[in-house]
Amino acid sequence: DYDQNLELFHLLRDAREKAAKKFLQAPNIICPDSLLSSISQERPKTKGAMLSLKGFNERMFNKIGNDFLEIINSYEDTSDHQKFLDKKLPSNIQETYNLLKKGYDLQEISNLRKLTEAVISIQIESIIDYLPDTDISSIIDEPKINIVKKELKNDYKTLKELKDRLPKDFTYPLIRIALAKLKVRAS
Repeated sequence: DYDQNLELFHLLRDAREKAAKKFLQAPNIICPDSLLSSISQERPKTKGAMLSLKGFNERMFNKIGNDFLEIINSYEDTSDHQKFLDKKLPSNIQETYNLLKKGYDLQEISNLRKLTEAVISIQIESIIDYLPDTDISSIIDEPKINIVKKELKNDYKTLKELKDRLPKDFTYPLIRIALAKLKVRAS
């Protein structure tokens, strides 16, 4: 945990520097390094938990407490999320996920990965299975997903039948991704 505590310590220290400039005070008056170290180790998630740390008071909380809580909570989410990814997603899918997070569309991911759009769509389906809240708006936006959803109500038997009913710009890979997203929403 030392590396993670150190990384969090630096994030908290950066926030303290901004607060010091804002309040025109020395950073150690806003919150001493020793207390930043305690916060990065204890990782309090609420105001009460933060105020229960020895040396942390209401004055400090009013100046920087909410910023610290936001940093800690988002750091925890990111850290837990990354641990989850490292355990669950194979490295080839991890690369696709990273490009997806950066907002690349299907064709761009396909070109960068030197894989077909069909293969990328299968990887994105796996990502959606592992991480249902994954933002896929760079691939297919909500109105297009809703078109697929509306067409699904007409009860199709094959993917080809569904594709034939959809506008021409809907490719099989896009349809597969939309179906994966609709499937996780339904469960």
